[in-house]
Amino acid sequence: MSASSNFPGITWLFFTKFTETCRVIEKHIQQSDVDRFFLASAGDMAQIGCFRYQFFEAIMRVADLKYFKS
Repeated sequence: MSASSNFPGITWLFFTKFTETCRVIEKHIQQSDVDRFFLASAGDMAQIGCFRYQFFEAIMRVADLKYFKS
């Protein structure tokens, strides 16, 4: 997905497709939560996309919500 998005980063739309492919969205995790985590991780670069460390940060935030706070 990164290669077709904005290599070496991944854009917001492709991050959304990634979460749909991985079936992250559940009854207690909304798409707005995932979007908020992406924007928080990418910071000022959200318009360009996030890079590897920002991508992992967003995934860790989603995992924290999914497995620890639910």
